[in-house]
Amino acid sequence: MRRMLQRCLILGWMGLLSLSVASAQDIEVLLDGDFQNQTGMNPNTVKGELEGLISSQLNLEEQTSYLTQMAKASAMAGRGMGVDYMVMPKRFVVGGSVGSAANGAGLISPSGELMPQGGFAWQFSGMAGLNLGALSMKDNFARRFVLFANAMTMNRSRDPFTTSSSNLGAHFQVRVIKPKKFLTAEWGGLAVTGGYERATYSMALTQSTMIESGVLQWEPEGSYTITSVSEAVPIEVSTSLRFLFLGVYGGAAVDVPLSGSGLAEVSLDGDIYTDVNGNSVNVGRATVGLDNEVLMEDFVTRFFTGIQVKLAVAHAYTHFNVSTDKSVGLHMGVRVGL
Repeated sequence: MRRMLQRCLILGWMGLLSLSVASAQDIEVLLDGDFQNQTGMNPNTVKGELEGLISSQLNLEEQTSYLTQMAKASAMAGRGMGVDYMVMPKRFVVGGSVGSAANGAGLISPSGELMPQGGFAWQFSGMAGLNLGALSMKDNFARRFVLFANAMTMNRSRDPFTTSSSNLGAHFQVRVIKPKKFLTAEWGGLAVTGGYERATYSMALTQSTMIESGVLQWEPEGSYTITSVSEAVPIEVSTSLRFLFLGVYGGAAVDVPLSGSGLAEVSLDGDIYTDVNGNSVNVGRATVGLDNEVLMEDFVTRFFTGIQVKLAVAHAYTHFNVSTDKSVGLHMGVRVGL
């Protein structure tokens, strides 16, 4: 009886162990039983090659790290789009901008890779700002305060993926030290800006594709979606200097997190083909399944700088962000202020 109980416990632990290993498997490649007779190839070798390629192409090897990078890039992409750090409008300012951010190796996909191998996100935003002293006398203290708002949602195709992004922000800026004008130059004083920013970025597989490992071709169908969401309160200190029509600005910030996450949902299934005597033959099937989520709750220190070219009431700008979480971001746009 005792031996039977011990055997049951051992079998139970083995069952649990096998279940945990099975649940950890994200990729399953099944080849037909007569694969070797049909093709003359070692099924274990080509199966391993296809599994490795699927993992690499879909970025499944280090999914948690990848989602973390995506979330960081999503948070960085819109930083600074909703604020004018150079020109303090006398009444109001409106404009638009477009840009992107990366964390890791996300800016450019390596040759032959299906998707970026690091975090990547892009944003497009429209903004408006109102000087709270717009109707006041020229030297009124209220003229030091500007309220900004920005928002936009956009979709675009990145074959075979469709991406979507959205941003929403509200900022309050105060010139602690007033701007000072010289003969042909102007110092922008010292500004403190705080507010709320929310950004989302989603990338979904919407078209059929093919992954080839040399001798095998896999045609997956199903869904592959990566979603990043970030909410934060940025606190920024900035200054600027303009000479004639050319200006530069810069500053430092702390982004206080409210919430942030990266989520991957993968459910793909498809037939495997190979070439036999010049014909494409179905030799098996492969499936990929994954659900993974990471949370971002870290304070981020960020530094930014930018260049503006002013022509009458309009100005074009380029803004660059770099942060201590190894994210970089760049956006540019045009604004009109009165």
